Amino acid sequence: DCISDIANMRPASPHVVEHIMRLQAFLHQAGMRRVVRIVGKSDGARLASTQMDRSAAKAGYETIHVNTEAEAQFALSRD
Repeated sequence: DCISDIANMRPASPHVVEHIMRLQAFLHQAGMRRVVRIVGKSDGARLASTQMDRSAAKAGYETIHVNTEAEAQFALSRD
């Protein structure tokens, strides 16, 4: 499981999404069950997160959205 901070990310191009999807599939196959995604309050990051959620669902793992690193640490510590 991991924490991914995308608070400053913007929506990705289709070419970049292909790479993200391959990475997500690899991580899930390696045992990752969930990712806690720090999205913050940026509209761009929220759009990017929605984009990444679609490919995460295809890869087969759970995503949890939070606003801060402290919230991410707490969410990851719960099982």
